[in-house]
Amino acid sequence: MIKEKEGFTLIELLVVVLIIGILAAIAVPQYQKSVMRSKAANILTLLKTIESAERSYYLETGSFTPKMSELPIGWDKTPESTSSVNETYRLSPETVFMIRTDGGEDYSSTTGTLASGAYSILFDSYWKSGYIQCRALKTNTTSQALCATFGALTTCDSYGAASYYCYAVAGVKPASL
Repeated sequence: MIKEKEGFTLIELLVVVLIIGILAAIAVPQYQKSVMRSKAANILTLLKTIESAERSYYLETGSFTPKMSELPIGWDKTPESTSSVNETYRLSPETVFMIRTDGGEDYSSTTGTLASGAYSILFDSYWKSGYIQCRALKTNTTSQALCATFGALTTCDSYGAASYYCYAVAGVKPASL
C-alpha cells in the first residue's frame, strides 16, 4: 500500500488566511484606540501636574506664570515658541503643550494637544478653578469618542462652541467659561 502525501488544500489555506485577516481587521483598530487612550491619559496626568505646580506658584507669588522653568517640577524641554503670556512645547511629533496666562487669570490654563492619524483632541486645564475639559472637533467622531471616555459632554466656551464638542473631565466648570 502506497501512502499519498498529506497536506492542506488551497481552499483550506485560503480559509485560514481569511480568518486571520478578519481577526486582524477587528484587532488593529481596537489596539489603535487603546494606544491613543493611553497617550491621552499621559497628557491628562501631565496637565494635572502642571496645574498643581501652578497653584503652588500662585500661593507663593499671587499670580500664575507661563514659564515652565519657574514651576517646581522637573521639565527638561525648551519651548518651541514663547511670548510674554504663553510658552509652547512639543513633546513628540503628536503631542504639544501650551501654557498660558491672561490678565484676568480666569483663562490661565494649560492646553495639551494630541494629534495622530484620525485623532485630534485638546485637553484644557484651567488652573484657578481646577476645571479640565477635553475638546474634539465636531467633524471628527473618532476624537469625540476618545474624549467621551474621559468625561461627559458639556457646553464649550464661546471660543470653542462653533467648532468643538467639549467633555468635562474634572472639576466644576467656572461661570466665566
